[in-house]
Formats: sequence, structure tokens, C-alpha cells
Amino acid sequence: GVALLEEPLSLFIYESNGQIAPEYSYASVTIASSEPFYYVICENIDENYIEKHFGDDDGVLYKKGNSTDFSYNGEDQSKYVEEYDQEMNENDEDYSKLIAFLKFVSESSDQEFEEGLPNWLKLDSFITLMALNDLIDNQDSFASQGRNFYLYYNPKTEQFQMLAWDFNLAFGGFGGNRGMVARDGNMTAQMPQGMPQMDFNMSRQVLPNRDT
Repeated sequence: GVALLEEPLSLFIYESNGQIAPEYSYASVTIASSEPFYYVICENIDENYIEKHFGDDDGVLYKKGNSTDFSYNGEDQSKYVEEYDQEMNENDEDYSKLIAFLKFVSESSDQEFEEGLPNWLKLDSFITLMALNDLIDNQDSFASQGRNFYLYYNPKTEQFQMLAWDFNLAFGGFGGNRGMVARDGNMTAQMPQGMPQMDFNMSRQVLPNRDT
């Protein structure tokens, strides 16, 4: 069989450009006398992952849900639970820092947003994430679907940092499996002849519900 390429290649590109990315490997599974099935296994984003990359696990990790909603919905924390799953320090922290960030995104003026965003978000990493995401044509992501990312609040810097993940539909695989072929139950990119054209459009609005 042919193993998946989209996720490992995407993670390699992210790591090569100085971004935090999960480690990965291949695995083969054989049941009885069947032909082997090949899989990509990726490192889980959890407390151990955060401690490895940030030196401790004192911050708060949120996993974004599947909707494109990035808006401020008031101070009631229960309104954010479905869209942002708190993955760390549930007993010591809550959604207050995330709510404050979303309020800033939604209610700040254009000038306040431009001046204040670097205080809230690790901007150099975020810009690189956007550029790489367009380079690999990963449409099933924060850039076009508003999903498939983590937000980590780092108490040392008092900033959020976006952590990307889930690249199995990169290289045009989302919405039509462009350049993809199926074999033995696996989906893989046709490389290199079938490599889809790269999308360098940087005009996508990553924070879609911010009022201007």
C-alpha cells in the first residue's frame, strides 16, 4: 500500500519553518492474512506537548470546535464550552482569558485592533502559520473553515498562540479530493506529477466575525 503523505509533508514544512508541530510516524496494521493497511500517527496535543514546547504546563489550552464562530457572546462562560474545549488546567483556570480575547477581537476599533493585537497574540508565529497554510493549500483549517486549531494562553508572555493541527486534507484534499487517489482504503496525494497548484491568496479573513 501507499502511506499518507499530506500530513507528514505538511508537518515537515511547518517544523522546517520554525513552527511548533506534532511529531509523526508511520504504522502498518495487518489483520489475519490481509494485506497491511498503512496509517500516519501523530503526537497528541496535550499537557505533555505543551510542557515540551513551552517549558511548563501552567497555561490554558483550548481546542476549537467545527463552526466558524469567533465572536464574543458575553461573559457567560457556558456559551463558549461547545466551541472551545478547555484541554488543560480545568480546575485552576476557566474561559475568562479566552472571553477577554474574543471581546477584543469583536469590539475593538480598527485602530485598537491593529495596535493591540500583538499584545494578545504571538503575531510572528500567527503570520507564518497563515502563509504556510496557504502554501500547502490546507482549506480544512483556521484560514477558511475557522476550525482545526488550538489556542494556548501562555502566562509567561500573557499572549495566546495558535497551534495548527490536522493536515490530512492539505494539498487540495478538502472539498473534492483534488489530486488524491484511493488504494486499499488509504487516501494519498499523487506526488509529484499530481501535485495541485498552490494557493497563495493571503486575503482570507482568519478572524471572520470581528466587527469593523
